[in-house]
Amino acid sequence: MTSITARARAAAFCERFGLRLPILLAPMAGSTPAPLATAVANAGGMGAFGALNATPDSIADWARAFRAQSNGSFQVNLWIPDPPPVRDAAREAAMADFLAAHGARPPIPDGPVLPDFAAQCRAMLAVGPTAISSIMGVFPAEVIAEAKARGIAWFATATTLAEAHEAVAAGADAIVAQGAEAGGHRGAFDAARADMQVAGGLALIPRFADALEVPVIATGGIADARGIAAALTLGASAVQIGTGYLRCPETALHPSWSAAIAEAEPEGTMLTRVFSGRLGRGITNAVTRNAPPAAAYPVQRALFAPVRAAAEKANNPDAMQMWAGQAARLATAAQSSRATSAIRRNRTPSVLPDGRLRNLSPAVHCVSRCRPPCSRSMARSPRRSCSRRSTTASSMRRTSMSCSRFRRRPRSVRSTARSASRHAAQRSPRPRSVIASTCRPARACGWPESCATRGTTVRASKPARSRRTASSRWT
Repeated sequence: MTSITARARAAAFCERFGLRLPILLAPMAGSTPAPLATAVANAGGMGAFGALNATPDSIADWARAFRAQSNGSFQVNLWIPDPPPVRDAAREAAMADFLAAHGARPPIPDGPVLPDFAAQCRAMLAVGPTAISSIMGVFPAEVIAEAKARGIAWFATATTLAEAHEAVAAGADAIVAQGAEAGGHRGAFDAARADMQVAGGLALIPRFADALEVPVIATGGIADARGIAAALTLGASAVQIGTGYLRCPETALHPSWSAAIAEAEPEGTMLTRVFSGRLGRGITNAVTRNAPPAAAYPVQRALFAPVRAAAEKANNPDAMQMWAGQAARLATAAQSSRATSAIRRNRTPSVLPDGRLRNLSPAVHCVSRCRPPCSRSMARSPRRSCSRRSTTASSMRRTSMSCSRFRRRPRSVRSTARSASRHAAQRSPRPRSVIASTCRPARACGWPESCATRGTTVRASKPARSRRTASSRWT
């Protein structure tokens, strides 16, 4: 997939799944109500429903509520069930004693009852989503076959390349590359190995893109335009955002949880098993810092449930379950439709009908064609043209896209710069010279007679008519 440009990957993904933006709402269980999903879908992305704890009837009800407000695309996500847990009475008792300090002592569960997975799968397929998605493993062969027969795609979450290959071999249509920065539960197929499978997105995304023939959806640590542009540059076809939407009013998050997200620094989250027994990333608080070894999933979830409910009622964030990724501080409290549109207005690469990318991130200039990217923000001169080949001056002005480097200097300054260019060309023994260039490799941006940064490249045969370049404009 790496031989295809970022714009072509994003365009193909959007066309295949009926999107206007390569942005997916992460299917966060308990935090993806229909109003949130419809707002994201109506803004051009893909909605989502995390159906981990949902009954078949509630899956159908959610789909009806979604379709009443949107004709956009959505996915439904399920956890692949773990084997029956191995009980440890001593560990469970120690955990109950610890949790008692943060509320009433929870009872030791006799046997946590999980929803009927087979019935969930039938209901999930019956509502006819654009895609079904999995985490913690791969769907049974009969579920995959039924999805294919109905024309429903399958997105499989993976934390390692081996997991991704297993999912592709089973029939996955796309792989969700979950970096360690992601909030919520880790998608490791083997729960016991989740602590060792914590590769970050910067390493995971290009590795998946190089090794897989299916689209890669990047997730983890992405919450604004800069993250989206970086993920597409690394080889992703789309991104999946979770924590970035948690503070939106449609999510109806607990106020204390929302406030904690707004103040969380990247180092203010940690991987923990105390909330459910499965490894996941949440905001650090008194419970996550001091908890003893957790019981197995789902026993630990049953132990923590009454403590979480009491903490929410008492507005006590030290004992609350607060999932969040490392990019939590970037989450916005705006309405989700406005938040998604704001990402687009903030120059996120969006796909035009002809497959080109526009509105590139201020931090990654000309990501679709120009190499190397411009290191300066384009936001400071919103209606100037860039002289690189990535777009024309007229289209730059239409989309309010710019690069502050290419503003013109006063005539006297430009004349001085041209004289310096001629003098440098006359001294240079090479047919084409890069003078005082800080850009490597030269001419990588597409101009045969230009340097992408501050250097000046000229034709020795016509030194007096060298093309005006970055050195003759504001720097």
